[in-house]
Amino acid sequence: MNKEYNYIEKYHQIIHESMEGINKHAIEESVDSVIEFVRLTDHDKSELIDFHDTTKLIGGESYKYDVFDKAHEALCLEQWDISSIGSGAICGFVTDAMKHTDNLVNRQFGVPQFLSLLKNAEKQNRQRYEESLYSVYFGEDEEMAFKKAVDCFGGKYPLIAFLFFIKDRERFLPTSPDSFDSIFESMGLGYKMSARCSWSNYCEFIAIITYAQEYLTKSGVCSHEVSLLDAHSAIWLQHYPEYMAWHNETKDINTPMRPKKKIRKADGTISYQCGRCDYSFRQSDRCPECGQLVKK
Repeated sequence: MNKEYNYIEKYHQIIHESMEGINKHAIEESVDSVIEFVRLTDHDKSELIDFHDTTKLIGGESYKYDVFDKAHEALCLEQWDISSIGSGAICGFVTDAMKHTDNLVNRQFGVPQFLSLLKNAEKQNRQRYEESLYSVYFGEDEEMAFKKAVDCFGGKYPLIAFLFFIKDRERFLPTSPDSFDSIFESMGLGYKMSARCSWSNYCEFIAIITYAQEYLTKSGVCSHEVSLLDAHSAIWLQHYPEYMAWHNETKDINTPMRPKKKIRKADGTISYQCGRCDYSFRQSDRCPECGQLVKK
């Protein structure tokens, strides 16, 4: 139990340290923008949103929970034993799990090749592959396990990330580097993933999503507890063509934007917090700080 605690504690320490260097304000602005878009698109007048409501736009991302459940179950981790390394059993379990990637691993990122390696490996390579996979799911040094997986199977980021994701969805995430590079660039984060498949880069990615999770939780905009996967969806939504078109339109301060906050004071007056710049002001048609037209 202490060993498990130590590696999980180490993971959280790394994520915390990675979070120190990220642009938190840029993440907050982006999350606020996504929430506004979701409310407008779904014609939802309520203050709370639900990431798991499949009748809503953002609920379409909830399939990732099903992917995890099916792939994690197929791993049959309770049947793994260190003595079976090299027998082919571990390769078989992982092969079964990889049948449930859905679109979380783009096929061009080596899934067929990976499955072929596992299926057709000669005894010496099979031993090496299964040692690597065992370290991913049961090793005490996750950084070393990540490096071993890259050494064995190549720096195919979506593939390696998926192997970790189906281990523990509370700590790890799937990724699509090219798409997230585009998202992060639009957010102004100055962070790249493509051709940078490493533990430190992966942890920085998770730190960004973790901060989005913390901000969503703190903001109280969700009707349920916000998971890491929910925050992943909130960031990923910025890749939707519908969002990008809407966002480009709302760059114009003359397009009405809902206030981030609307507070009615004891004397009956109303104050707003601007949805664009966060400036607080008395009820007005426009924000006196940035000129944003207020949506009543």
